[in-house]
Amino acid sequence: MKALLHNLLIFLVVSLVLGSALRFWPYLVYHAPLQDVRTVNPVLPPSPDDTVFEELRALGSDLHDLKFSGTLDAALRSENAVGFLTDHFEQAQTALAWYRADGAQRLREDAPTRFARIPVLLVGVDPSNTPTALEVFRLHRLLLIYAGQAFQNGQTEEGLDAFRFSLALGDYLLQRPPLERLYLADVVLTEALHFMTEVLPREHLTEELVAAVPSRAELDGALIDAYWLRAVVIANFADDPYKMYKAINPNFNPWVFQIMGGYHRTHTMNMIDEDFLEFQADVAGGIDQVRYGRRLLNTRPSHFFSFNPIGKKFMSVGALVQPDAEEIVVRHGHVIALADMVRLHAALAAQGAAWDGALIEETAARLELRDPFTNAPYRVNQQGLVEVFAPEDPRRQWTVQPAWIMRGMQGPAAAQPKS
Repeated sequence: MKALLHNLLIFLVVSLVLGSALRFWPYLVYHAPLQDVRTVNPVLPPSPDDTVFEELRALGSDLHDLKFSGTLDAALRSENAVGFLTDHFEQAQTALAWYRADGAQRLREDAPTRFARIPVLLVGVDPSNTPTALEVFRLHRLLLIYAGQAFQNGQTEEGLDAFRFSLALGDYLLQRPPLERLYLADVVLTEALHFMTEVLPREHLTEELVAAVPSRAELDGALIDAYWLRAVVIANFADDPYKMYKAINPNFNPWVFQIMGGYHRTHTMNMIDEDFLEFQADVAGGIDQVRYGRRLLNTRPSHFFSFNPIGKKFMSVGALVQPDAEEIVVRHGHVIALADMVRLHAALAAQGAAWDGALIEETAARLELRDPFTNAPYRVNQQGLVEVFAPEDPRRQWTVQPAWIMRGMQGPAAAQPKS
């Protein structure tokens, strides 16, 4: 009997020690200071005094959708585009009046809270809850058609004002955007940048106009800001993952995870912050460095046997950079390359030189322009085209308009650029 009681006592002591170790060991292992990604930048609500975004949506509220096909020049001259302009000519003039009055200044203001001017969703991840502002996109297309027609009719100042407004819309949408709005900004900027080299008369490709094109630093910053916002949403969930899982599954019971070590908030917040910092460093070193789904792939096999099982499981399904995010990042990198091509075109125009492969690498080096995907100097092939993607690169399919090629650039389609 004594032996049985002795063995039972030993079993209870060992169980208590092991249970305590499993329960409290994470607080010894994960002792690093808490780094909450939300402290990187303050999250402020939009100012009630800033009505720019809603005014832009109102300007485009009655515009119907318009599909572009073929080259941008052909799309702007198509019967559909001409009819679209005819239907909405008064709205185009109303929008230009707004822009000329004080809209241009308001679009480019650099107030301390500029990043909070466009409403963003910070409490959920459902894209349907984040307005994509298609009214603004349709307004941009109306302005491009109006500008194209104005240049064709010799109305230079009308054309320039309409185009400047369109370009300013893309820059405005880059302000601390969620991913859905970053995509919208990229579409707007893609079309505006193509307009600059495909439609805009070359004599108007001036230094002043090119200065309005977002810089590489601004475009990289917008991409990083969009993923910072995504990290903020993930961190909001990570504050109380039990509540999140309970909302998804009312029968969820965390007792198994509690026994195995439970949830360690500090470690999870550090993982989210590490994910964001790695993404930021990868973008600076070239978009090809982004390792899509690194946490998804690295944590799923062993998350259940971690001392932070809930945190590891959370990161396995809520990682900042998922494989499906590659398309957005590639599209954005392509916009950066298009902006660089505009700067190259403008530099050659200022010298009175034609687009010539022999001058491209030298001019790109002088302007400190580098391939956004590799961060290496731009390559010029034997045809005098800048190669952003290799011909067989499958990422070509993700660019905004595969049918378009900027003059002098090997873009996402096999067709030759127009002369």
